[in-house]
Amino acid sequence: MSNDSVVQIVSVFAIGFTNHFEGLSGGDASITNSNSNFGQFALVASGFKKEAFRKDDRAYITSVITPKTIVETETNVDWISIDVNTTSTVGISSHLYLFGFGDVNLPPPVLTQGYRVGARVSDKLYVTNVGTGVTYSADIHMVDTTPLASGAVFGTSSSVKEYVVTSVASNILTIGSHGLLTGEKVIVISDVGDLPENITAHRVYYTIKESSTTIKLASSLTNAQNGTAITIYGGLQLRVLSRVSDKAAGDVGSPIQYDTTNSKWFIHTNQNSLIYSNIASLGLPDVPSRTDCRIPDSIRHDQFQVVYSHKSE
Repeated sequence: MSNDSVVQIVSVFAIGFTNHFEGLSGGDASITNSNSNFGQFALVASGFKKEAFRKDDRAYITSVITPKTIVETETNVDWISIDVNTTSTVGISSHLYLFGFGDVNLPPPVLTQGYRVGARVSDKLYVTNVGTGVTYSADIHMVDTTPLASGAVFGTSSSVKEYVVTSVASNILTIGSHGLLTGEKVIVISDVGDLPENITAHRVYYTIKESSTTIKLASSLTNAQNGTAITIYGGLQLRVLSRVSDKAAGDVGSPIQYDTTNSKWFIHTNQNSLIYSNIASLGLPDVPSRTDCRIPDSIRHDQFQVVYSHKSE
């Protein structure tokens, strides 16, 4: 459309090429029931009409917004309080017990301000001594073992446990020495897009621990606990991932677990963390905690923006 022409475009399917609908030197188009596919630009306009319509001659530029640099600033994410008395009394150095959460049926929240506790790589927990202003930290770790009689569990993975599959045979995946437990949520990915038969991309499965180096997969937690595995074969360049982002409090492998021996929820951390070593000195029943700093999403402004105002007639 050019030279002040007016074109009515109905049921036009623009496919391919560079510019699909192009208006030049005041060309005007009314486009309905049409589309734009597989091209470079759907709508292109250049130039001006010789005379503006009265209703269009009422706008003026108020400002020009220049591109802005995106500054990634971290923000603290508050979580729930640590139970100082229980943590000190039980004395398991990798357990920080959570204040006010003693019912197995009422788990603590794992999401706070939109972020999942423990999901960030090298995620940490912090508490601050209000009296001295000193901040102590602890590394948040996933769980690799079933509880001992004392209630203690162990594990050092942060955010994700990841294993390379070296073979698939008789429904068994050989992944080398691993810390996966029966009933743990995992996903299977292929670096070349060739997943085993009966495995769906991005779906969560449940592990059946066969040995310290092998696992099977089940379609549900109940099937995993009953040893009912999925029939699988084939696949290339496979990896098995157990991610905190897929887990709720109390799920197998989650950093947040319920201690049946001491009837209390806790978060699993590195042993003898600075929080554990100093928590008794606070002399308080509970102390607020926060997770590691997060970077909120920024609005990107990488082009000039012109802001218009319009006066009604």
